[in-house]
Amino acid sequence: MKDILYKYMSRWTSLSKEDQQAIVNEIRLEEFPKGTVLFNQGDIPTACYFILKGCVRQ
Repeated sequence: MKDILYKYMSRWTSLSKEDQQAIVNEIRLEEFPKGTVLFNQGDIPTACYFILKGCVRQ
């Protein structure tokens, strides 16, 4: 997954390669199985999600 993040940042940011690699090395990536509910209506979000692969439904 880190390679997907690096390719995305290479395409859409103007950060240097060193900065991009530093972010990729430090960021925590999680994979969730299909059908996982990240939060329900009324919940106060405690995290921010960035989707690298897959789909999110509302």
